[in-house]
Amino acid sequence: MWKEGSIAIPDGKGGHIICHYWIKVYQKPSKKYGIDGGRISKLTIKVNGKTTANYDRGWDIKPTDEATEMALQVLLLAEKDPGTLLRQQLSTVCSFRDALDARDGDRYPASELCYIRAYHDGEQWNNTVFPVNWDLRTDELIKEADNLYQAFQRAFPDRKAVRNYVEHEAERGDDSTEGNAYLELEHGRYWLRMITRKGDYNLYLHVLSKAAPVEGGDGND
Repeated sequence: MWKEGSIAIPDGKGGHIICHYWIKVYQKPSKKYGIDGGRISKLTIKVNGKTTANYDRGWDIKPTDEATEMALQVLLLAEKDPGTLLRQQLSTVCSFRDALDARDGDRYPASELCYIRAYHDGEQWNNTVFPVNWDLRTDELIKEADNLYQAFQRAFPDRKAVRNYVEHEAERGDDSTEGNAYLELEHGRYWLRMITRKGDYNLYLHVLSKAAPVEGGDGND
């Protein structure tokens, strides 16, 4: 099975280095062909369009920089624990506060494509998508946002997992039943607002386009 996505690695300056990856994964570990005897048989990582690692049943290009090495380690962990890939990337510090604060009127950020409202019913996640500035959509951003929501479900399989994250890891405000996390990827910026109180939605996932100007936008909610 082939998988594609992006990993945001902190650059130590308040921003992120985006590592775009492609991996082919065996159903079972392979001591002969898998990386470190694991399930990943093929891997490519690129940074700014440059291939910084490549593995095809053996190393052609070993990681050439620290960000790529960190991305590789996250991918190896994620094959053992599917939730690791997202949890390792979530930040409690928002690196795109200016984009969140630049509003269309009083409601939405000017660069917000949509938000996903979701709740867990005890068995599965259920969601609704609410367009905001739908003219900002691109195939790449929609695919990335969908992959992120799928990753969220793997990382947080139930309300207990959400509650544990809010109580111990998330950015907290005055309301102890809410927590925030942030993520910046190749095409979008994402604000995850997680809620644990009874009778409310458990997630608001706000999707902001990186291609859109921070200020401006007509909005069409």
